Amino acid sequence: MHYRILFQVTVFVTLSLSILTPPTIFAHMDFMSRDIRTVLALTALFLIFLNYKRPSMTLFEWYVVFLVLMYYVVEIVEKKSSINNVLSFYIVIIISIFLYHILNQDNHSKYIYLNIWIYLGYFLSISVIMVFIIHQFTQFDTDYLNLEALMDYSNRNYRFSFFGVSQAKDYKYFSIARSSGFFPESQYAAFYFMINIMIGRFHYVRERYKKWSILNLFAGILTFSTMFYITIICYYSLVYISKINLNYRNLSLAFGFMITLLFISLNYNRTMNILMDILSYTSYSDRMNRITNSLNIISNSSSVDLFFGHGVSYTGGADRGLSIGLFHLLVERGLIGLLMVLSIMINFIQGNRIVYFIFVLYLMAFTWYVNYIYWFGLLALWSATEADECRYISLAP
Repeated sequence: MHYRILFQVTVFVTLSLSILTPPTIFAHMDFMSRDIRTVLALTALFLIFLNYKRPSMTLFEWYVVFLVLMYYVVEIVEKKSSINNVLSFYIVIIISIFLYHILNQDNHSKYIYLNIWIYLGYFLSISVIMVFIIHQFTQFDTDYLNLEALMDYSNRNYRFSFFGVSQAKDYKYFSIARSSGFFPESQYAAFYFMINIMIGRFHYVRERYKKWSILNLFAGILTFSTMFYITIICYYSLVYISKINLNYRNLSLAFGFMITLLFISLNYNRTMNILMDILSYTSYSDRMNRITNSLNIISNSSSVDLFFGHGVSYTGGADRGLSIGLFHLLVERGLIGLLMVLSIMINFIQGNRIVYFIFVLYLMAFTWYVNYIYWFGLLALWSATEADECRYISLAP
């Protein structure tokens, strides 16, 4: 009983850490300083260690700790980044790995963690839906939390409410309130809901929380994130294809590819015009400029910089930045940093190629690997997988 209470407190503190740090809007509040977040992270780490039932670590955990220590030494010796920037990234990795360790100690811990994550998902999905309804269809000022005064968002077209924020997106004939709830940008919220949609497909979640998946799907749609629409189409297409017999699956893929290629070749000019019109409403051109900047930096890197990166916030002297997640990772952390992130993902996902594809796809969009909430979401996905496996074992004759 005492262990269960301790574990629940630990999960509550760690998930609170994910909410009070980037990319949520609470991290941008004036009083939410780096010192407060550091104290909260150390508290979470201390509570995680109190939950250890077995002191020994697995080979994979030692591998991650070794990479983190190696990177830390290189960062300090080469003076690539400030100590604060170095610690803020690696503490995310360390807490995620040690949280994975205590979740892996017994099955009951996975259920507790997954259930609390689902309750958080209810709160954040409903907030996005309410923000859209209020900001799209009314002019009510419902900023009862006074979020606008607490945060420095004066340079963005935000509307604030008790349920979070939205940004007005103007199209040719109408304007849409792109709801992001308690996330500052729609793509940050969209990826969170994409993770929850994937969690919702597991039997344990579907049977106990019947409306949870549809709420997260609806919330993701209301972010009006282009990346979310691309990803959700890819995800459901891959899920459908995975259920087809292997022989028919290969035939279907080949047939679909040929039809798509034939359609584009017969309507090339029209297709490209439509595509460019759609992309004009997105950040496509800006992203392409940032990719070009990243490739220029990588092509001129020394051996040390190629393997260990140039350090946090390095842009090569250009103003265009490196917002593309994959290239950002390569420039700042190098090839070994990319290997570390991908290997942790492989270990957490455990053979689910569709989930792995979605996480890598979003890595092309932004730097989610520096945020607690997405690593913790990956652990919730792993917990849902384990919960289903435990269910099948318990039902076995």
